[in-house]
Amino acid sequence: MADTLSAPVVMFVDDEPQMLKAINRAVRCEPYKALFAGGGAEALAILAQNAVQVIVSDLNMPEMDGLTLLKTVQADYPQTIRMILSGVTDIDPVLEAIHEGQVYRYITKPYDDHELKLAVQQALDLWQVQKEKRDLQDKLAEHNRLLEKRVAERTAQLMAIERHAELGRYAAQLVHNLNGPIQVVTGYLKMARMTLGQGGGDLQALAKHLDLIEKAANNLTLIVAGILHHSKNPAQFDNEQVRLNQVIENELRFFLANETFKYKVETRRHLEPELPAVWANPLHLQQVVDNLINNALDAMQACQPKVLTLATETQNDFVQLTVCDTGTGIDPGILPSIFLPDFTTKPPDKGTGLGLASVKAMVESYGGGIEVYPNPPQGAKFVVKLPISKHSRP
Repeated sequence: MADTLSAPVVMFVDDEPQMLKAINRAVRCEPYKALFAGGGAEALAILAQNAVQVIVSDLNMPEMDGLTLLKTVQADYPQTIRMILSGVTDIDPVLEAIHEGQVYRYITKPYDDHELKLAVQQALDLWQVQKEKRDLQDKLAEHNRLLEKRVAERTAQLMAIERHAELGRYAAQLVHNLNGPIQVVTGYLKMARMTLGQGGGDLQALAKHLDLIEKAANNLTLIVAGILHHSKNPAQFDNEQVRLNQVIENELRFFLANETFKYKVETRRHLEPELPAVWANPLHLQQVVDNLINNALDAMQACQPKVLTLATETQNDFVQLTVCDTGTGIDPGILPSIFLPDFTTKPPDKGTGLGLASVKAMVESYGGGIEVYPNPPQGAKFVVKLPISKHSRP
């Protein structure tokens, strides 16, 4: 039933007809609709058909006593304010009724009409205050839901922009890396033609040329595949069993397009060979690894030595990824803010501040978690835990 009514409703429950008649005479001019029930079962039937703001019940009634009724109302209609009007003077059942039925007010019989009307009006006032509070909470919850949806949509847009911007930042290096294998293919094709033009020539030399052409072509395929895979939209993929070690290897191949990474960063891998699979969107895990590697490279930009360590292992029901760097480390004062959206210590041309926030959001969406620690003697260590796929358990 809806909370909004033209007039509030108060129900009085008592097994004595004369008592209900007396109450009716006392409240007939009050600004609410009064309903009357001769017992607990009748009261529950009325509640099933009517929105009742306040219920006032006797305690000693046959078949269903007042305590049982009020406990049922408390469970099934928690917003209804519950009151007792009874001649019971023993303190124990009174306290039990107040505690178990969460009763707002206890009025003893014989009652004073003015006292009864005042207590009911106060109960209605309380119901109204609680309703306004519920309405505000509902509006706040809806506002937060819409805000979270907009933030998620905007974050996804910015992440896509940043992903393509990253490809743009690496464009010159990508062209350079593509140019090398292309020159090898072109050069050895010319040499192969020269060998063939000499009437067949040295077949061993020709086979060597073809081997080198094939190797260069394979390098081209790997570079292009890495670029295409890196620029894909995660929304195009469903969850599947993902091998985290393979994601790491794919991302490291992509970063070979970065000259600093390729020639100045020492990469150490400690990957558990039989690491269980994770049930996730593969592009989400790619972005997790990508962001953590990018974060490490930025932190090590002005540091020596530059050592990036990636390790995987099984920890109980989780797969654990550890990414360590030998960079500038993290000021303990910013640790509480490091995973917040838009928080960054980097200059504007180095990112939007969404990297670590997006990592945390994606990891937690799969029931995992991420923590950051110092990495003595220098740098930082990020530890990601993701639940093992139920499909990969023995």
